[in-house]
Amino acid sequence: MESPKRKRSRTCTQWGYDCYFSTQRKQATLDPVAKSALAPSTAESDYHGLARRLEANSGAAFVRKLGLKIDPTKAPKLNLFGWNIGTRQLSSQFSAASALSITQITSLEHMKSLAQLYFDKVDPCYGFIDRRHFNERLDTRWKSSLKLSIYDSVLGGVAALGCLFSQRNATITELHLVHSARSCLDDHPLSGPPSMDFLIGWTLRSIYLRMTDSPHSVWIASSTLMHLLEASGLHPKSPSDLLPSAQCDPDLQKRLVGLAYHLNAWTSFDLGLSRVSFQKNDSPLLPSPKPGDYTVEVLGLLPASISLDPGRSKDDADLTATLRNVLNGTHTQPPSVLAQCNLVLCILRRLHTQKLDIPASLVDQVLALLKKGLACARSMVMDCCPWHHVANVPFHIICVLLTIDTRPSLAILPEAMQTLSLVTSTYNTETMRTAYSAACLLVLLHQQRRKDDIAIFGQTLDVQQQEGQISSPPELGPSAEDYAWLGTLVADLPGLQRVDVDQFFNADITDYSSFLGELFTSILVCSGTFIVSYNSAIFAPAINSASKVFDVGQEVGALGTTLYVLGFASGPLIWAPWSELQGRKWPLTISMLVGGIFTIASALAKDLQTLIICRFFSGVCGAGQLTVVPGVLADIFDNTYRGVAISLYALTVFVGPFTAPFTGGFIASSSLGWRWTLYIPAFLSFANGGISFFFLRESYAPCLLVAKVAALRRQTDIWGIHAQHNQTEVDPRSLVNKYFTRPLKMLMTEPIILLVSIYMSFVYGLVYCLLEAYPYVFEEIYGFTPGVSGLPFLGLIIGQVLGFGWTGFTPGIHWIAPTIAGSFIGFGVLCVFLPCFNYLVDSYVQLAASTVAANIILRSSVAAGFPLFSRQMFENLGVQWACTLLGGLATIMIPIPLAFRVYGPWLRSKSKLLQQNEGQA
Repeated sequence: MESPKRKRSRTCTQWGYDCYFSTQRKQATLDPVAKSALAPSTAESDYHGLARRLEANSGAAFVRKLGLKIDPTKAPKLNLFGWNIGTRQLSSQFSAASALSITQITSLEHMKSLAQLYFDKVDPCYGFIDRRHFNERLDTRWKSSLKLSIYDSVLGGVAALGCLFSQRNATITELHLVHSARSCLDDHPLSGPPSMDFLIGWTLRSIYLRMTDSPHSVWIASSTLMHLLEASGLHPKSPSDLLPSAQCDPDLQKRLVGLAYHLNAWTSFDLGLSRVSFQKNDSPLLPSPKPGDYTVEVLGLLPASISLDPGRSKDDADLTATLRNVLNGTHTQPPSVLAQCNLVLCILRRLHTQKLDIPASLVDQVLALLKKGLACARSMVMDCCPWHHVANVPFHIICVLLTIDTRPSLAILPEAMQTLSLVTSTYNTETMRTAYSAACLLVLLHQQRRKDDIAIFGQTLDVQQQEGQISSPPELGPSAEDYAWLGTLVADLPGLQRVDVDQFFNADITDYSSFLGELFTSILVCSGTFIVSYNSAIFAPAINSASKVFDVGQEVGALGTTLYVLGFASGPLIWAPWSELQGRKWPLTISMLVGGIFTIASALAKDLQTLIICRFFSGVCGAGQLTVVPGVLADIFDNTYRGVAISLYALTVFVGPFTAPFTGGFIASSSLGWRWTLYIPAFLSFANGGISFFFLRESYAPCLLVAKVAALRRQTDIWGIHAQHNQTEVDPRSLVNKYFTRPLKMLMTEPIILLVSIYMSFVYGLVYCLLEAYPYVFEEIYGFTPGVSGLPFLGLIIGQVLGFGWTGFTPGIHWIAPTIAGSFIGFGVLCVFLPCFNYLVDSYVQLAASTVAANIILRSSVAAGFPLFSRQMFENLGVQWACTLLGGLATIMIPIPLAFRVYGPWLRSKSKLLQQNEGQA
């Protein structure tokens, strides 16, 4: 009778698990040769080699070791920085109650739109679902009365990914879809091999987790998926029988298995944990290529990826050959390019940990691929495609560039930091903020290390001089040619080059850390916008009085309003470039104070020509507020709150002209007289300008960077540190070519700016048209006094054109009717203006001031003409038909925003200015 086996438990040194095994009393003995083969030195060497390979494959361990190498006291903690975009912000509260049926969460139409997004953005890269079959099952599900079905996990997974790829913030619908799909999978009983629906649902869940959840959750999900595939018999070498419910197209079967391998292998590498492998065949079969599908490109990287398993040793030749093959692969689409970059980064880390150099013949090819990967990451962020590599690849490119540490590699570093910054600002999650902070820390530690090295060289020279070994350091004479060799020497020593720190000081550079600080700045600058907008319209009720004083007709008197608005069209050419050269504070302060002076001069004018000329220059100064304020708001707010801030700005642009008529009317008809309609906005201008002078802080990042770098030079005595903004040419020719003509060039060359500005020009012109229309209707038809006739403008803070026109053409209709109808006009105007303005600022964030300037030039030029013909139009056509004409023009422009909804991404991708700005930001 054999001796019973004893169970023992040991902790596995390779993966950290508790392993249970049985042992027999009798143990085999080894011969001397075998004993010598297992000498301690060999075992120790194998263990350390495995540890190095684990560290190279795991981004977390590699980053930690990189930081420790630079500065052990300040190295970042062990963390998978930028592993994905992280958990996004939720727009409202969500409580995980019992799961809802897919038909209770959303409508069939919404499901189809989300499915369309999935098949447009996700399926071309992860193509494992039959679209025709999916659409059939989707229609059938909405006709069914079942509460839950296992295929709901597929429907919910597809829809959740559609939400993820269409919204930058999480929504309640998305979370319900995820919760429903997870419940279907968790509650589904498995009495045998899993069905195809179950496998697809679990794959979709793993994909969603990879893009949003923690690494450990993804590892559990992907490992479970691999075991389910083995149990189902889908894997070619699986011992299980393939059930009818799991049978599918062989090509889709290969795609499903390949994606499972892809998810599990890389998650395991990143965490340093074991991956699930099928021992009989550890490499899945590749599917067939399809038109418009690049899943094969991604899965084609699997053999090289699996060969990097930490348990497999690869020498210099193997790694070099693998790197060359991956670099020579064809990858056409951004997600596929980023997958290629991720694999190359892993190989580069392996080469570094094995103390091997990148072959000289491949260096340029490697750097070119990394630059291509950064460009792909930026384009995917702009298109709302949050693949996990969008965050992961830029961060690890930064780490590898610091490791390579050559001049060509460091030259890519600013672009890599800018890309990571773009991802962080777009998906403002805790995960991305932590990754960006860690990247900044690594760069600053590297920079500090270089600074310390320079100090050592300087100290060495000082010691040599003190010991008399050299008489004195060489003196630089007036001739630069005599010391041309010095320039060559500096150029050949990267540590002595001038350090460009633009990209490394941009984090939180505006320093608006408190909500009260942001609120104060927003209120101050937006109040300036209100003052100049108010000033543009307050003179309109005083035109009759002023015209009588100067003995001119009302048409000539209206030039006081027209030329002020025309000044709005001229001023941006001055204020926008100035704000992008010297910052925001001084253009805002000076324009407000000088505008107040010209307004005082208008009030004191002794003749009409003095009044209208001073009004024009007052409008030129007022344009500074309209142009620069959006730039300030873009500086201090990110995408989360910028829309709210721009809404406040837009509100002041319209509330000012709508508030001015009734206040101006009462002032002009009172004992104060018409000149006080100009004194009051002048006093307000002086007050705002004074407060700005003392309390408004600079917000423009390049100018703040100049100040920070100047302070850094004084603190460190390293005078080679500079900011790129210091090198901006300010000669007259470059100013004209690059800055003063930029708004006009943008207006002529950027279809987005031109079409949106045309749309907004009509709306803005309508505002100044109503300045003439309302007094005509309520004074001439209803017989109101000038002050009272302005009160209906209160209803214009919301409005609609046609309703006003057909209720205000006869006194037989009570005056309250056009007043109420006017409320819809203001609402319509604001609803058009706000999204258009936000669209422009968000599309051209870095050039916000010039973009707004181009918009103001066109819309103010159009609006300036409306006061000259509006009254005559209402008198000759009649109120009802004049407003019908305006309503018809508005109807013609309805397709413009619809066209942008369809073709906007394509137009932005073709914009040369956006591409140039993206590379220089």
